[in-house]
Amino acid sequence: MRNKMQLGIILAGLFMLRAPSTASSLSAYAFTAAGESSCATFGPTDVLRNAQAGGSIAVATPGPGCNVIESQQYFTAAGGPLTAGSTASGGSATTFGSFAYTGSSDAIVDFHSLGVRAVGTLSGATDSFSVRGSEAFAMFDDGFIAPAAVGAAGYVEFNYSFHGSQSTTGRGETTIELHWRKNGGAQFLASRIMNASSGLTFNVNGAYLTSYPGVTLAGTTATADASLSFWVPASAGEHFSLNLALFGSALPASSTGLPGPSTITDDFLNTVTLTSIVGLDGSGNPVSGAVERDSDLTATPEPGAALLTASALLLLLGRFRRPRRR
Repeated sequence: MRNKMQLGIILAGLFMLRAPSTASSLSAYAFTAAGESSCATFGPTDVLRNAQAGGSIAVATPGPGCNVIESQQYFTAAGGPLTAGSTASGGSATTFGSFAYTGSSDAIVDFHSLGVRAVGTLSGATDSFSVRGSEAFAMFDDGFIAPAAVGAAGYVEFNYSFHGSQSTTGRGETTIELHWRKNGGAQFLASRIMNASSGLTFNVNGAYLTSYPGVTLAGTTATADASLSFWVPASAGEHFSLNLALFGSALPASSTGLPGPSTITDDFLNTVTLTSIVGLDGSGNPVSGAVERDSDLTATPEPGAALLTASALLLLLGRFRRPRRR
């Protein structure tokens, strides 16, 4: 009886060491908010916080209310295409006068494409309790199998088209950014166009670029019709899950002293389309064999988990092969 209990404990431990099974899924999120908050704390919505897709509107927490008008749609599904949309208008008196905001956002996603759009117009003066902005994200989780020819330390290259435009009139901040993560691990930046207090910037795979074929940065306006890629580390025959998320936001600021309202248009509704997926060896050279899609996979355990699994197996064998004392 004691042996059976120990065996059950060890097998349970081995089960826990396995990486979780991941099924393919799509997510579409759109959120717009406007109003002078009566609550003292601010932060992202729960949906965006859990997705970790990027920056966000500083919306009044703990949730809807606080004299703020909020419009949110969030959908998940195993297949697509999937869409979400939001629109809201609001405003109020502030410490420095009053403001009015009107905005909307949209998201569309499938397993080969992602798109978001966020637009907003603000007139008047705001303060630290003024909530206004539009945001959206499109996200998919899918599984892939690296070809054997990539070797022990190769890569899977995801090539995609990047198309859309971004413009700011007056004051405010806006961003369009694509993130990826492997097997639920750390999130990496694939590309981003951002107009913030530091000016208009373009980032690809963590590096800031002043020029790139198909991307034009002029004043507070950016246009993109480019081909980009990111590399995911992979080993021969590895099954892995990929999370790809596109986030966009429009956060106009006070128009006090300006000839007109602050307006932001961040339109990348049909921006990211996967054009090809290629296996690469450790030197970055293309290899033979197609990258296969695995829509329902169990990711390969990390090296630490594999080591613990091997140790548990040795303990198990040693425990039950030990001769009994008479």
